[in-house]
Amino acid sequence: VAIVTDINELKKDAKTAEEDLVKAIATEKDLQKAKSEVDQKIKTAEVALNALRDAGKKADTVLKNAVTEREKLARKAQAMKDVVENHEAMEKRKRDISELEKRASALQKQADDLRKQADKIKKGK
Repeated sequence: VAIVTDINELKKDAKTAEEDLVKAIATEKDLQKAKSEVDQKIKTAEVALNALRDAGKKADTVLKNAVTEREKLARKAQAMKDVVENHEAMEKRKRDISELEKRASALQKQADDLRKQADKIKKGK
């Protein structure tokens, strides 16, 4: 009777172990599925991250080009401003010289007139 009881006990234990095995297999499948989903999410996130990194590199390149272009345009604008200022200064100098030449001519004429008057005065004595 003890052997039969032991065998029944073993059968019961074997059945319980088999049920536990089925549960463990189901749990393992669920965990594998969850891990697969996580791996897929990681892969998707890595693709998005790589796309963002590429976009960041492109943005850096575009920014560097924009800075270079801005600096180039600033130099060009300053050069043009300098040319305009130099031209205006040259025109002012021309006007000043013309004024001075007119004044010099007037003074020369006045000096000539004064010399003529002085000569007349000398001759008149």
